[in-house]
Amino acid sequence: MKRFILALTILFLLAAPAYGASTASDVGGYGQAGPLSYVDIAWTAHTDGTFTAWTTTNDISGFIYAIETDPGSTAPTANYDILVTNDLGRLVCGDSGTVAAPGYDGAGANRSAAVSEYSSMSSVASKGKLTVNIKNNSVNGATGLIRIWYLGTN
Repeated sequence: MKRFILALTILFLLAAPAYGASTASDVGGYGQAGPLSYVDIAWTAHTDGTFTAWTTTNDISGFIYAIETDPGSTAPTANYDILVTNDLGRLVCGDSGTVAAPGYDGAGANRSAAVSEYSSMSSVASKGKLTVNIKNNSVNGATGLIRIWYLGTN
């Protein structure tokens, strides 16, 4: 009976990732480089390519300076978009088709599926947690890394 329960447990653990919910994590991804702070967000899309909005663990208070993206080993759709909103729901980075903030320049829009990209932004003030969303991806289980640079504390 113990072997049967162990076998069922192992089968469940191996099958769980197949359900394919999107994930993101910033655990251990906060740091400092000179005067700038950053947060690294590793993400994985759902098995149908969609992504459920995800919120940072820590507050990001300061001025958002730039965004870097790196497609993962399962690259997302070319020209996918990253949208970042602040705790009040204001778009601070991404492409919604409208100008969302002073200095907003569409950083985060039309990201490459082949190479790492860096986009500097006019400083956009932020206070509190940030919510990240990924749009226009259709690749099942696509992965990537987002690094948000900011002048402030984490």
